[in-house]
Amino acid sequence: KPGCPHLIERIEGGLLSYGNDISSNDTPLECGFDKYLNLESDINFLGKEKLREMKKKGIKKKLMGVKINISEIEVTGSLNLFFENKKIGELRSACFSPKYETVIGIAMINEPYFEVGQSFEINLIDKSNKNIHYESMSHNDKVSKISIVGAGMVSTPGITYRMFRSLAEEKINILAISTSEIKLS
Repeated sequence: KPGCPHLIERIEGGLLSYGNDISSNDTPLECGFDKYLNLESDINFLGKEKLREMKKKGIKKKLMGVKINISEIEVTGSLNLFFENKKIGELRSACFSPKYETVIGIAMINEPYFEVGQSFEINLIDKSNKNIHYESMSHNDKVSKISIVGAGMVSTPGITYRMFRSLAEEKINILAISTSEIKLS
C-alpha cells in the first residue's frame, strides 16, 4: 500500500498537496516549479504561451512557507492573510512544528507582499477571544523536496539509483536524505 508523510513532515519539508496548497488555479511559476519548466523547448503544450507571457511580465502571486508565532492552529480551508487591512494572500495549510517550536504553514502571497520578512495578520480567534497577529514569513527558492513513492519500488531494483543518477546529471546537490517505512501486505 502506498504511504504518505504526515502533516508536520509534509509542511516542514515543503511537500505540496494538490487540493490544499496548490490547485488548477495556480501556475507552475507561482508554485516555484519554474526550474522544472522549459518554455524554450520545441514541445508544445496547453498554456505554454500564457506561461511565457507570465514569466516575461512576472508573477502576481507566490507560494511561500510562513512561520506564525502561536502554539496551535487548525486549518480546514484557506484563511485570508492581511497587511494593513488589505488582503495579501491566503494560508492554505498549517500545523505546529516541534522542529521550529511554532506554527508553520504554506501560503499563497500576492505581489508585492511575497518578500521574505513581510509581516501579516490573520483573523483567528484564540481561546481568550483576542485577534492574533503574525510577524514574519520565510521562503527558500533554492531548496526542493523530491519524493519517490510507489508499491512497485520493492520489486523494481535500481529505482533509487536512477533518481540519484538523474539528479547528479543535472548537477543538483542533495542536502538531506530521509526514508520512511511503507508497510506491505
